[in-house]
Amino acid sequence: MKNPVKTSTFLMSIVVLLSPSVFMEVSRANGAVADQFSLFTLGISDFLPFFMPIFAALLYAPVVMQEVGTGGAWGPIMARRGRSPYVVRHAVRAACAGFIVFAGGVALVAVVSYGIHPHLIPVDFFNPFGDDLEPAAERLTFSQLYAVSPVLYFAFQAIWVGIGGAALSTLAAVGAMFFENRFVALLWLPVVVLLSEFVAGALRVDHFSLIRSFIPTGVTQQDPLIPVTVGLIVFLIAGVVAAYAAFSAKLPKALC
Repeated sequence: MKNPVKTSTFLMSIVVLLSPSVFMEVSRANGAVADQFSLFTLGISDFLPFFMPIFAALLYAPVVMQEVGTGGAWGPIMARRGRSPYVVRHAVRAACAGFIVFAGGVALVAVVSYGIHPHLIPVDFFNPFGDDLEPAAERLTFSQLYAVSPVLYFAFQAIWVGIGGAALSTLAAVGAMFFENRFVALLWLPVVVLLSEFVAGALRVDHFSLIRSFIPTGVTQQDPLIPVTVGLIVFLIAGVVAAYAAFSAKLPKALC
């Protein structure tokens, strides 16, 4: 890897992959954990909600920022390939990188929590809400999937968090094209997401929280319509921003 920015993206991928598991191990050493399920939940629910938008911004956006900056390579590339393919290529790469590393990070937490700590005594899943609930297949959310199959639960968590990582990484990368100031281009997404989390909590509508929608680690069932809707809205916003950058008559600010 001769490009230092792409090298930093590779290193950031390693950080995203490993940091939830490292946090889980450090936290486990400092407190009692009942079983592997609790250990897995600890590994992602206390760490990723805060760092997810930060990691997403640092993952691929620096590649775009280097190309569109002073002396960058975007001019010759756009002249050779066209603006639309240029923007779409970066959007697709950012989405792939986000999905792979965030889904991989959650999968690694599952492997570590169940593969390295089999001595933890499993706690049987119980339903504190009675038996009159809809089947898990109709309410495909959160920890009730664990009662069906731990593998299904882990797979759902990894895929859904990966989808969230893809959406945020794409939004960060394409959004960076609209800011000439590199500091603003790098930090706008974490600031907006964390402010929205604060506002949602203050207004007591945190069930619409973006991060809570992408990291569904709650132990109670809730309607999947809310997290899925929030996730689709984020993807829609990312798509609109990418489409505007690719096809609008006016060039994004950093590409002027």
